[in-house]
Amino acid sequence: ACPISGDEMQEPVMTVDGQVYEKQEIAQWFRHKSPPTSPSTGLPLRCSFLLPLPLLKRAVEAYVSQRPEVQDAYAAIAALE
Repeated sequence: ACPISGDEMQEPVMTVDGQVYEKQEIAQWFRHKSPPTSPSTGLPLRCSFLLPLPLLKRAVEAYVSQRPEVQDAYAAIAALE
């Protein structure tokens, strides 16, 4: 789950301090923080570069596909939005 939103990560990315977030959530965080800071530590980051993590994305997808209760929970959350 993304540390910012608590939701499943659809597009996980890593910041320069090694923390992993959902791309949309960290991009929004950076838009409101200048200079960029880490949501996890509050410390300044050297830059707002985001490294895509396609292997983690596939691992999350595989996990969710094997867990019907997780699929049901995400479907219920999506219905509320």
